[in-house]
Amino acid sequence: MNRRSFLASVAAVTAGCAGGYEGSCEQLGGTDQLGVGTPVTEVTDTSGRWPTPYGPFDGTRFVRESGRYTGPVKRAWRRTTEAFVGGDGSYLLADRGLVLTGGTLYAVAEVNYEETELVAIDPTDGRVVWRDDTINITGSVVAGPELLYLRDEGTLVAFDPDQQEVVWRVQFGMRRRVSVPVVDGKRVFVQVTGGDGGGRLYALRDGQREWNTPASAGPVVADGRLYTISDETVKAVAPDSGELLWTSALEESSLDKLAARGGRVYLTGSGVTAVDAASGDRLWSHSAPPGRTRRATVGHGRVYVPTRKVGVTWPRLYTYAPGGSEPLSCGQLSSFTLSGPVVATDEVAVYPGVVETGEDSNTGFLQAQRPDGTVEWRVTSSGGLGRVSMCAGCCSLFLFDNRKLRAFVFE
Repeated sequence: MNRRSFLASVAAVTAGCAGGYEGSCEQLGGTDQLGVGTPVTEVTDTSGRWPTPYGPFDGTRFVRESGRYTGPVKRAWRRTTEAFVGGDGSYLLADRGLVLTGGTLYAVAEVNYEETELVAIDPTDGRVVWRDDTINITGSVVAGPELLYLRDEGTLVAFDPDQQEVVWRVQFGMRRRVSVPVVDGKRVFVQVTGGDGGGRLYALRDGQREWNTPASAGPVVADGRLYTISDETVKAVAPDSGELLWTSALEESSLDKLAARGGRVYLTGSGVTAVDAASGDRLWSHSAPPGRTRRATVGHGRVYVPTRKVGVTWPRLYTYAPGGSEPLSCGQLSSFTLSGPVVATDEVAVYPGVVETGEDSNTGFLQAQRPDGTVEWRVTSSGGLGRVSMCAGCCSLFLFDNRKLRAFVFE
């Protein structure tokens, strides 16, 4: 069954999502540009901060700057990555993320198909400021208040971008996998998986290990607490001491991603489950068919849960109210494929996707959707989008796809 036939059969069977509006192809991923203003030559305000590839430190992908991503969107600069990385065998790596901090945009480039470099980019015009190849970067870049945190196989590296030098390294051993670091003040938290499949959560301060506890998933932090998963149990931990505050058994063993905000912890991986952040009590669950779910994006009054591609089922975006177990909307009736992360503000959710426009043609889009399903603005791109990485500044949005790095600004 091809994709078009499959989508038609899904529409006939499901007739939309329970509990809310069905949406439309125009709302959920149209091909018309909306709210696009006159292009500008550069980005003028880059004071915002996007510390991790999952959004702020708690993993919500929520930008805490209200009203910055509404109104007309304007294209600023665009760069092909080969032009400033150098050579046909050199390009930026989308899965290493984009990070904006301290007025500089950071990305990871692969050079000559084998070596990696940390690339510092001027966000105002896309110009490369410097490149550093001293670390073999194997994971996404994370920014703390002063340092960048990089992963090199089983090692966590703290890097000073101002001095362009390594401050400290913590080695966890060969055949170890280090999770995305979570930074809270002076402490850095990582979950480390061993070759036997077990894992532990480590608290680091100035390159020294303070405490550790069993954990099988990367942590998030919110409201002065750390949240993680150990086997089939979600637990809350005190960041300063590692003291266990509460535990709650999970009914679904494949829940392995967390986000926390507004007194709730959201677990995804297979469906979505919300638990009370103060007690660990289960509040609601939903199977979010089809297939496995990605980390939730928690906006103001909405929880956005993307799904993965499973077989012939393409990625979809489910939307929930924080207190409800049924989705308010989903992409079941739309022919669009979600192609990257969802970023939320108080007003809108911003996400990229691809719309099928013909038998062998696609149109990519980046759009902002309000909680009621209406689209605030949309920018389209012929030929679709590849793997996407995205980050946000104070009044700017940066998107990397198909070996192009683009900047957008807002009035």
